[in-house]
Amino acid sequence: DMVVIFSNSQLTELFEHAGAALLDFAERAENNTIQGRFFEAMGLIQRRRVEIEHIFRREISQGFDNFGNRNAVRGSDPNDANAGGFEMSLVEQDEMEESVASENLIIKANANYFPELYALSQRLAVVNGGRKLKDYEIPAGPHHLVHAFRHAMKGLEVEVRIKVILYALFDKFVVKQAESLYDEFNSNLKDAGILPNLKPVHIRAENTSQTPYSGPKQ
Repeated sequence: DMVVIFSNSQLTELFEHAGAALLDFAERAENNTIQGRFFEAMGLIQRRRVEIEHIFRREISQGFDNFGNRNAVRGSDPNDANAGGFEMSLVEQDEMEESVASENLIIKANANYFPELYALSQRLAVVNGGRKLKDYEIPAGPHHLVHAFRHAMKGLEVEVRIKVILYALFDKFVVKQAESLYDEFNSNLKDAGILPNLKPVHIRAENTSQTPYSGPKQ
């Protein structure tokens, strides 16, 4: 419920700014054809907004269900689902570009929130019967959030450049606002008696003699 409330609020922010962002790109488009595609995308996103939000919430809930299901099949990283030999087509190149955009968000978030995510993974491992979690298994973790959004956009038929813009907006209005979410998540687990005395992990600033600090902030 905590994550869904956070997601609803931040997705609202995203969509409220999406039109202005795409309009700005449309005004700077190199020709009328490309400009028209931005305008079409604006209308399509507005029409599909409710569906995208619904799918995103469903994926978030599913992630928690998977974590809670002790009989769930685990082990393979979802990133490897498309691994295998095949010829690259234009569609697959677009998917690759989208994949790079989404994975970059995850990498940055994992670095920025390392102390919070480390504590969360330790506490959730206790809930999980002592089994350590992979990054992609942490419910509400960066991987879960970003891939839920990617899944929600699967049926959105717009150019990959427009999807990359939406990922940038997702980064700004969701991922970069998630520190408070992870703090609250950890607090709830601490209050429930799960590793309440876990010592915080620190990241030492390179090439300095400064006191270690709890990760970079953005």
